[in-house]
Amino acid sequence: MVFSDANDLGVKRLKISGGEPTLNKSLTNLIEIGRDYGWFVSLNTNGTLLTEKYAIRLLDAGLNQARVSLYSHAPEVHTTMRFRWCKCSGFIKPAK
Repeated sequence: MVFSDANDLGVKRLKISGGEPTLNKSLTNLIEIGRDYGWFVSLNTNGTLLTEKYAIRLLDAGLNQARVSLYSHAPEVHTTMRFRWCKCSGFIKPAK
């Protein structure tokens, strides 16, 4: 109902964030719903739970964009701030 109403109002983008969205068991379903409406779907995550396999599932669901919070390219600096290194660091393209 909320998605349908949003679509009727002209929404074109779905930005999923707040807390840690990858903890939501229905995340892929939410992405699929957004894509079914033709929306651009983006995700903000700290990357802690984002493995390559999970990232592929999110892309297969229709995710257009993921933004991962990294505090440093150096694991020791990032870990000092977040208490854990991002699992996704091995497959994220470095920013140029």
